[in-house]
This record gives sequence, structure tokens and C-alpha cells, in this order.
Amino acid sequence: ERLGVTVSFFQSNHEGDLVDAIQQAYFDKDFPEDLTGYDLIIQCGGCMASRKYILARVRQAKKQGVPMTNYGVAIAYLTGIWDKIFIL
Repeated sequence: ERLGVTVSFFQSNHEGDLVDAIQQAYFDKDFPEDLTGYDLIIQCGGCMASRKYILARVRQAKKQGVPMTNYGVAIAYLTGIWDKIFIL
């Protein structure tokens, strides 16, 4: 709260529950329409969501000028292993 960040999470050992939670988040519009208040979006890799669903979010973020990455890339960068893995 002190950073002004809200994080939604859900955990389950049942794949069907996870799929249901992801789809429910989509239908509940967990992803806001106005992204201009965000500096960066860290999105899951999409293994439990359809390509169409993820690309719709990517297009929305791009249209509003908000950069987007997945959490695997974010974790690699934040832990310092990005430079050990990729040579840019």
C-alpha cells in the first residue's frame, strides 16, 4: 500500500481452478482499460491463457504507450542474471 501498488494473486494445486481464475479475471476486467497510470506492466507468460487474450493486452498497453514484459524477463533483470544470459 505504501508504494501505491495493488497485486492480485491466486494459488491452487488444481489446474482447472487456475484456468477458471484466469478466465474470471479477464471477464471481471482485472486488466484496467485505462493503463496510463502505470509505468510498466508485468504480465504472466500466458501459459494458461490464449494467445488472443495475451495479444489483446499487449495491443492495449502498446496503444496507451505503457511498456509490458513478462515476469520471467522481469525476474531475470531484477536478480541480475539478465546480463549473464543475454548479450545485447
